[in-house]
Amino acid sequence: MEGVVGVQPFWTPSDTDVAIAKKFVDNFIAQKRPAHQMTMAYTGFNTANAIAVEALAKTVERVGWDKLNGQEVFKTLAESKSFKAMGFQPFEFAPGTRSPLKSRIVQIKKGDVVPLSGWLSCPDMRPAEYR
Repeated sequence: MEGVVGVQPFWTPSDTDVAIAKKFVDNFIAQKRPAHQMTMAYTGFNTANAIAVEALAKTVERVGWDKLNGQEVFKTLAESKSFKAMGFQPFEFAPGTRSPLKSRIVQIKKGDVVPLSGWLSCPDMRPAEYR
């Protein structure tokens, strides 16, 4: 896989200049977890959890604790375009989808996924009938 170039919609373990990402990577290492477990799924799940926490907070701000329910959280997610994702990365949903709007070009170097670009807007590649 060395040298492979691809697109990554989530932060990578190489993002140690991002405080929260560094904390997760340091914790991963401290727990002596095998390196092969640090995957795009791991970083994606952390981002999804950060978005969920933010959606809950936005929902409580909008409707209050007494009206907090799944439908209201879904409404918050559906009506929100961008999330801070606890500082992991900029995160925006593409219009009309639940897909990330931003990604980076990355390359595998010495077994690590290393960003080659900043965050870029992704084109909508869905067939016209699904847009």
